[in-house]
Amino acid sequence: RQPDGPILQSAHDLKRECRVLGALEGTGVPVPKVIAFHEPEANLPVQGYLMSFVPGWSLPDATDLSGGWLDRRANVLESMIETLALIHEVDLHSTDLVDYGRGTGYIDRQLKRWLRQWQDTPGRFALRIPLIHDRLKASSPSSATVTLVHGDFGVANLILSSAGKVEGVLDWELSTTGDPLADLGTLLVYLDRDIWRGDHASAEREEVIRRYAELRNLDLSLIEFYVALGNWKLACIGEGVRNRYESRAIDNPDIDVTELTGAVEEYLDRAESALKRLEHS
Repeated sequence: RQPDGPILQSAHDLKRECRVLGALEGTGVPVPKVIAFHEPEANLPVQGYLMSFVPGWSLPDATDLSGGWLDRRANVLESMIETLALIHEVDLHSTDLVDYGRGTGYIDRQLKRWLRQWQDTPGRFALRIPLIHDRLKASSPSSATVTLVHGDFGVANLILSSAGKVEGVLDWELSTTGDPLADLGTLLVYLDRDIWRGDHASAEREEVIRRYAELRNLDLSLIEFYVALGNWKLACIGEGVRNRYESRAIDNPDIDVTELTGAVEEYLDRAESALKRLEHS
């Protein structure tokens, strides 16, 4: 169901999410089945849907792979990369997604969207966020590849078996069609958060990149751009969440504003670092 409180334009679009889940049935991408969709009405004034149960484990974020899942971490990462490649190999013309999203111009649309969302929830970082936006725009690669894009592919949006296999991919509300490397960049951002804590070596990061390139036969020499884009995007989202929380538009006791502020600063630092690596590559 949609969350309580004000919802930003285009956010939490569950009808869009249901369309993707339905279209992916039979494609090999592991997703739950949509059973029923509910439009708001007097007795239940929220949009929502019922989906089939997927047995397995749901982890809040990638850092949980450092705890009790450490012995299965390699299995999880391998299954994640295989699943991400499956998503990007879906034949849009054989599904109900041929006209889903705008396809080309994805990076430009992403830059406009998240800058606008940050501007709509004014907060801090008034110099850094626009400056990084301009650097991303100036170094944006041209990509002719258009695939289904999840938009927020990470451990928190997966159901895992006890052995570490991806059994279900959830939360398609940010999905569209566009540049698939944006998904890989976002995944690397989430996995990099492990590295912030010093739990895992950067060799694992390079192995993730190598394995994805192998599965899809791609040149990933510009992957640092997508890592920078993913960090900047999550900084914009985090600032929006912090602003809405402090203005009491949302009330969530699980949100630690101090921790969120630190994460936003770290995302911006890492976006700048990725851009530097790109410029010197």
